Amino acid sequence: MYAFLQKQGGDMTTFATNPLWKVVDGPWTLSAFRTDGYYSYVPNKNYSGPDKPVLSQVIESPFTTDTSELNVLRSGNTLDVGGLPLNDVKQASALQAEGYSVASIPVPGVAGIIPNFYNASVGTELSQLYIRQALEDLINRPQIVSKVYGGYADPGNGPVPLTATGPWASPLEKSGGPYPFSPSKASTLLQAHGWKVVPNGKTVCQSPGTGPSQCGPGSPPVSR
Repeated sequence: MYAFLQKQGGDMTTFATNPLWKVVDGPWTLSAFRTDGYYSYVPNKNYSGPDKPVLSQVIESPFTTDTSELNVLRSGNTLDVGGLPLNDVKQASALQAEGYSVASIPVPGVAGIIPNFYNASVGTELSQLYIRQALEDLINRPQIVSKVYGGYADPGNGPVPLTATGPWASPLEKSGGPYPFSPSKASTLLQAHGWKVVPNGKTVCQSPGTGPSQCGPGSPPVSR
């Protein structure tokens, strides 16, 4: 039975016609499906629950490029609901001027940077906590949110997203997190561990060794 269902589920060309997938208990039923990402729903006539469908059909239509999607949105006569590509978030005000309502849908997730402790060149440095702390101090999260994401992003101040799950974030996260952007703090931290910090130049380890005021494991002296 499992092998049979696996085979049926692998035939995407029959998703909209196979009787197996016609068994639904919600307000909508699949009416068309294509392997390029296009699919449509129509109301389930047998649905007896609350919140009846108010539309005659819902169509999900894929786009090959962000530009083509933006062009259709700007035309204003084809899409009722669309996603604004990340590269075009600055077009939100223009779309609002044309009659669209712009809504942000926060995603409750987190992203991070995974340092490679086994890198032959810098692995020994990255394995040291103070190096990773200095790198955190150099991430300008407010600027990234503003300039890269047009304001539609979470600053990532900690393990709990502020935008999607703000009530559960700690006061520390809400105030900027344990590592708010501070080049001066990063510089002080490196200097305290034997580095000669040269802004816009080459920062050099001047005190190799494993002592509390030295650069840590990895000799001879290295520079970055």
